[in-house]
This record gives sequence, C-alpha cells and structure tokens, in this order.
Amino acid sequence: MKYLGSALVFLMSLSCGGKGGNTGPAGVPRSATIPSLDATQSAVLCDWVNNSLGGYGSIDNCDGGGSRHADSTPQGCVSGLRDFGACPSVTVGMLVDCINATGGDMCRIDTEPACAPIIQCGL
Repeated sequence: MKYLGSALVFLMSLSCGGKGGNTGPAGVPRSATIPSLDATQSAVLCDWVNNSLGGYGSIDNCDGGGSRHADSTPQGCVSGLRDFGACPSVTVGMLVDCINATGGDMCRIDTEPACAPIIQCGL
C-alpha cells in the first residue's frame, strides 16, 4: 500500500463527505460503488481524496519508519480506481469515512477501523 492514492484515490472539505448525508464529495453518491463511477465522478473523488491527504504528490513519513504516498497525478489516481474492481462492494461512503478517519495522516490508514474494508481488499 505504498501508493495509497493509486489504490484508494485518497482526496475538499469534510462537510462534503460526512457520515450523515447521501452524497459524498461534490455530489458523488455515498452509496455508489467505486467500480460503478463514471470518469467525471472518479476524477472528483480522486481530487477529494488527494486534497484531503495533503495534495497530489504529498508524502507522509510514518513513525517507526516507512512512508505513505498520495497519488502523483490525477490521471494516476483515476487509473488506480480500476483496482477496486476486485472489491465491487466498496462504496464511496466507505472510502470517504476512511479518509476522514485518518485526519489527513496517510500513516493511519492501516490502523483506522473505518479503513478496514479498504485494507481487506488489498488496496
């Protein structure tokens, strides 16, 4: 999980993706599965995830060594969303909840309970 964004599309404001609403970032439905997103929705989700994690190309150095990387480009992120085809039940809401739980710290992805469904997919 070296390049988090490539698999997750980890990326705007918390008000867009809170647990209580039916929509995620910029109107992408929380209930939509990642593999079902069209190109525009994928791009919006990628931007939200990466912005939430410090921006495209950002790197978090983790305590105890190692690092986590956001996507380097929007195109790489959108391409990485295709990896979610192996986990067809992962929803936008699950991804948003995971990202929100990290508080912008990519090093917390492996330990946050909200990220477990994403991690279990091997992403």
